[in-house]
Amino acid sequence: MRFALLDRFDAPTFVIPGNHDLVGIHNKPLLDYWNDHFAYRYYSFLYGKDYYLGMDNSNAMEATSFVYKRASAKFDEEQKQWLLADLDRNAAMPLKVFFFHVNVNKQEIEALADQYGAQLALFGHWHKDTMRAYGKTPTTWIQTKSALD
Repeated sequence: MRFALLDRFDAPTFVIPGNHDLVGIHNKPLLDYWNDHFAYRYYSFLYGKDYYLGMDNSNAMEATSFVYKRASAKFDEEQKQWLLADLDRNAAMPLKVFFFHVNVNKQEIEALADQYGAQLALFGHWHKDTMRAYGKTPTTWIQTKSALD
């Protein structure tokens, strides 16, 4: 099932969960709803020789500890193993772009960006526009407002 709003865009749209979609992976009804409608919480794709990696860091969201008393500033183990294997498979790609909802587990994502040479990290959540470059690579970190702001 697709959502009518996404069908109105004139460009391909790649969706990852945020804090209003999932409150971590512990909420089974929300997780089932996400999986039924979008199929993947995290994934990658190639566009030409460019590598794009969508991550689900909703497990590290601020509401997770409030609701479930077990927030983590890290990726869940299943996703972490998949991310590492996928990054290893695509290590030779010349451009690597990470995208995720919020930079709450920035240290973990920054370590992956440095290790695998990601040039760009895209995220939102805070409803403001910022851009910074840092890390060994360095990676350019771009934060954008909500599409609805």
